[in-house]
Amino acid sequence: MNRRALPRALFATFLILFPPGCATTAPEMTPAEAEAKAEAELGAPLVNCNRYSGKQECCSRAACSGKVLSNRDRHNCAVKSHGTSWHNASGSTCVRP
Repeated sequence: MNRRALPRALFATFLILFPPGCATTAPEMTPAEAEAKAEAELGAPLVNCNRYSGKQECCSRAACSGKVLSNRDRHNCAVKSHGTSWHNASGSTCVRP
């Protein structure tokens, strides 16, 4: 091997052993931690999740209970707000995000 091939081979081996996304996974938040984080971001106490409020809500507890973490869509409820359940505006669907 020449001098240029050795660093490339080491870099390729490193990428195989340690793929780029393997160390960036965040630990799961508990519902209490998600509530505390949302309250800190808002600077105000959270309101209780009301399934029939007429707007979509991301809730901190299962079965659309607990506190309202955000009014984000279903995907962002889980990813950004760390919500446990989500319901649509009509309140007819309560699902895990």
